[in-house]
Amino acid sequence: MNNLYKKLNTEAGHLKLTQGEKSAMHAAIFGAPSSVVVTRSSFVFLSQRWMTALAALVVVVFAGGSTAYAAQGALPGQPLYAVKTQVLEPVKLALAAGPAAKAAVHVEIAQARVAEAENLAQQGTLTATTSTELADNFESHAQSALALADEVSGDDPAAAVQIKAQLSANATVGSAVLAALGRGRGGGNKEHADAIAMRVLARASNSGEGSARASVAFATAPKAAARAMAVSTFAATSTEGAGQDSEASVNPEYQNVAAQLQVKAQTALNAARALAAATSTLDASTTVSVETSLAGISALMQAGSQALSDSLFDTAVKDFTEALGRSLRLEALLKAQQTFDSHTFDSLFKSDGSSGDSGHSDGSGSDDLHL
Repeated sequence: MNNLYKKLNTEAGHLKLTQGEKSAMHAAIFGAPSSVVVTRSSFVFLSQRWMTALAALVVVVFAGGSTAYAAQGALPGQPLYAVKTQVLEPVKLALAAGPAAKAAVHVEIAQARVAEAENLAQQGTLTATTSTELADNFESHAQSALALADEVSGDDPAAAVQIKAQLSANATVGSAVLAALGRGRGGGNKEHADAIAMRVLARASNSGEGSARASVAFATAPKAAARAMAVSTFAATSTEGAGQDSEASVNPEYQNVAAQLQVKAQTALNAARALAAATSTLDASTTVSVETSLAGISALMQAGSQALSDSLFDTAVKDFTEALGRSLRLEALLKAQQTFDSHTFDSLFKSDGSSGDSGHSDGSGSDDLHL
């Protein structure tokens, strides 16, 4: 690690920013006027030519200090928030190698906007302006993640599925958590929390596992049958046992995707199981609900493994994709439970139809997380 810092320090010594680029950086951090025109996004304030060099410079400046760490937890309205959104996040994107890695960073940043809204809602300080700004930025990064997922779906469909499943899980759970926190505070805070929750939930619907499975269909099916395959895959998601006789069931490309998704889903299940064991704020009935959810996901994994063994690759892909999505949703909800350290979300764990609270009477988001 010390060698890395020495190399970065050496490289940083050769970096020379123009006056315009210095002005742009200053404007991005402190809000000062800048003559540099922003052409891509409010989160990209330097030309692409300088982004990699800036990344190395920022690592050198922030490494070993507390500024970067403090900025990561900054909320809208706090002094270090600009460092977080206009320095650290663009640097993460610049350092991400390849579309899949960049998509993962976009998902991470999108989730950060939801987490910021959750924290403000918990404090009772979420305003209409902040809610709108956070929702706008969330949608921007979510859209970028989906576009990049589509870009990589041809070469790595399993990665595309994981990106979309992660975005869907974060958004689905985030919208429910926001609505619950808003209800806890009431008043205008509830209205603003519900507003962003609805927009986040809408994005979750557009990035769910159904569209993820379609990515696999387009990437692996013969070109002439790609569209028909995607349609049949969508239809199969709502029909028990459907799709076993499709071309995908005998397509060797699907075998590879199914095997990759098996690993990803098992990793997500293990993470959810470990987090459940480490979460001490669940009441007895919620613990039972979590255990039931984990058992259901395990059953999906077993069914997928059997389908893979029987060369029913299309069925295996669907089972592993569903297991991946459910594991990610459970993990996200458990993280929220730990973050806010309360029983606020106990009802969300019981959203399998047995709970009386399966949605919001005011139409703001949904508590049906299908864990």
